[in-house]
Amino acid sequence: MGNSGLKQHIETAQKTGVLKLSQGHLNGFPPEFRQLEGNLRTLDLSDNKFVVLPNEISRFLQLRHLNLNKNKLAKIPDCIGALTKLETLNFCHNNLSTLPRTLSNLINLKQQLADVPGHDVYMERFTAVKKKMF
Repeated sequence: MGNSGLKQHIETAQKTGVLKLSQGHLNGFPPEFRQLEGNLRTLDLSDNKFVVLPNEISRFLQLRHLNLNKNKLAKIPDCIGALTKLETLNFCHNNLSTLPRTLSNLINLKQQLADVPGHDVYMERFTAVKKKMF
């Protein structure tokens, strides 16, 4: 994606709170993402080339929907737990073998999709704890 294409996506996201950069061949956060820290609610980075999710993800505190499907992620950083407003989280079709414990901080999470060994057991525990809290 060229600079003008990214600029247009950023400008639209500033107005709508939605940034969809799927199939963008991204492997890191462009500096322009910083402009969206305060208002981004939906971030779709599916079908890119992320091997590592940058810690900067934790700056997007208004995020409600995060799609990281079809990347090459080997690890989700612990700082993901700072995104307490997340309602949906998708990181299927990556190279994950574990999930960070900080996912338990995501108390508003309604849907989490992952194809990680032990994910089903984790979600059962998470759901049980969430039910006890409310």
